[in-house]
Amino acid sequence: MRQMMILLFFCVMSCVKVFAYVCNHSGYCEDGRIGIGAHYSNLASPISKASSTGGYISMYGGYYYKRLYGALDFIGGLTRPRFKTDSGIYRDNASYFFASSALHLGASFGKDNAFLLYLVPRLEVYSFGEDDRLGKFAVAHFAIGPHIRNRFSLSEKLILEAELGAEANSRRYIGESFSDKKGFDGSYRLNASLGLYFKRGGEYSRKIDFYTKLGGVFYHNKAYVHSTSVLQPTTRDFALMLEVGMTLENLFRL
Repeated sequence: MRQMMILLFFCVMSCVKVFAYVCNHSGYCEDGRIGIGAHYSNLASPISKASSTGGYISMYGGYYYKRLYGALDFIGGLTRPRFKTDSGIYRDNASYFFASSALHLGASFGKDNAFLLYLVPRLEVYSFGEDDRLGKFAVAHFAIGPHIRNRFSLSEKLILEAELGAEANSRRYIGESFSDKKGFDGSYRLNASLGLYFKRGGEYSRKIDFYTKLGGVFYHNKAYVHSTSVLQPTTRDFALMLEVGMTLENLFRL
């Protein structure tokens, strides 16, 4: 699983470099961004609960052709969990990894592609295990669902970006390993973010633009039978993220 997330990281990084150019007159436009962020989550598995804080790097590459929209986004980082129950096999405050990668496929509407409607398949993993032989706190989801995003010009240099999304879990891997699976069972996640985009130059400017974004995820996980003796009750978990970053169009312009 970790190797898969590393592969996705480099895939998105390559796409970000490809997408790091301004719009042209042929009907297509690209949007590349890179950022860093702070992260807090409160999650549960069949054998423990953990609240964690950490940091991450994010990358986004978006492509627009007439009304078509496609993108890849990735976040990955380290977090320090505090275990609330059954933490004897884990080490509190050790740094473990989390990652999320998503594909965007949809359409853009309005002037300057201001409104987006798209479908998101996503793979997300939190891995807090100290040692595979002792068990692993692993919360991983594969989810899919619709998203909308809209941009509002507050001034010539300031743009407000808002996003909402809902994704149903098609696979859940919860517990000490990734061997257990569950199909669509009513579990879902809700995503929301609100950000500000700061433009420092005009269409032909070489100045780098900056952005900041506050995001949140609400997880509603239905009861889950982990084994013959362990039952994961219904949980309502959440994660919060605060991110700052820059656009890459002007950084790579010739």
